[in-house]
Order: sequence, then structure tokens, then C-alpha cells
Amino acid sequence: MSAVSMIGSFTEGTNKIKHIGPDVLQIGPHYHAGVKDSMSLERTQTFIDLYCAGGAKECILAPDMPKARYEKILWNGAYNTVCALMKMNVGELQRSGARNTLLMPIMWEIVAVAKADGIEIGKEVVQYMAHRSPETSTYRPSMLLDREAERPMEFEVILGDPIRVARELGVEVPVMTTIYELLKLVSWKVDNGLQETN
Repeated sequence: MSAVSMIGSFTEGTNKIKHIGPDVLQIGPHYHAGVKDSMSLERTQTFIDLYCAGGAKECILAPDMPKARYEKILWNGAYNTVCALMKMNVGELQRSGARNTLLMPIMWEIVAVAKADGIEIGKEVVQYMAHRSPETSTYRPSMLLDREAERPMEFEVILGDPIRVARELGVEVPVMTTIYELLKLVSWKVDNGLQETN
């Protein structure tokens, strides 16, 4: 099994996690030879039922985990990365006009990579991910918090991996690549002890 979690939380102080939004957990099977897909789905659903019985608010079956992963990257690849780069929260980024000029172009590049990888992501999913947080949101994504705390940022997994897949599949992703290269510069500054300025 594998899982994708969408959760609004952050570390506050020492060993304290603050949840500011619900945890939506999608769990799906890994399909492989020797086990029928129907059995993998059934066993995954059994695990989900047990997990929910323990008090989980929202845990659902994701029969297509690669698609679920690409859908999560839509939000993280756009909001998480650009918030970290610009030191802005989600609402500030939206109110600035960047949703249409920067965030959605990143999302459409991710959709193009997914399509070349055999996974169709509908326009309604892009619209949902682009508008799921209100413009009044003060949410500060994990990469922004990591940057502020001078911790390693997870841009390799969020952008680096899809960019490498894009190259292998011959898909141009200029906006994602630019954000990725700028985040590498930010990371280099932190790694080399160069003081961040506001």
C-alpha cells in the first residue's frame, strides 16, 4: 500500500505539531504480478476500514496512486514552492495575482507531464487545486516554514522529480524549471551560511 496525505499542519516550538486543517488521507494498493488487482483493492479497503475505526476523520481508497500523487503535486508544486521562494503565505500569493500568472501555469505543466506519463488529470481538478484555499488564507506551507527555519527544503521531491520525468518524456516545463533553479539558489545560500534578508 501507499498513501497521499493532504494536511494543514506545522511544527510549533519543540516537539509540538499544530493542525490547522483536516487531514485527508488517500490510501491505495501497489498492484503487482501474483496478486489479483481485486484482492489488492479489497485488502487496502480492509486496512482503510481499520484505520477509520481508530478515529481518522477522512481516509479514502485511491485505486490509482500514481494519479493521486500527481494531483497532490499540483498544489505542492505550485503553492508550496512559490510561497517558499517569495516568502509569502497562500492568501498573499493569491491576492497578488500569481494564481493566474504563475501557479496555474505550473499546474498545467504538471498536467502535461502526467499526460505524457499515461495519467489524465481533468480541468476540474486543476481548478479545485488552484482555488481550494481562500484568498484570506494565512496558511504558510511547509517549504516556507523550512526556509524560515533554515532547514532543508523538499523541492527535489516536489519539483525535481517531475522535472526529471518531464525530460525523460520530452515535455517542456519552463516555469517549473525556473522555480526549481531559483529554489536551488535559495538552498545554496542557506547551506553556505549566507544570511537571508527580508
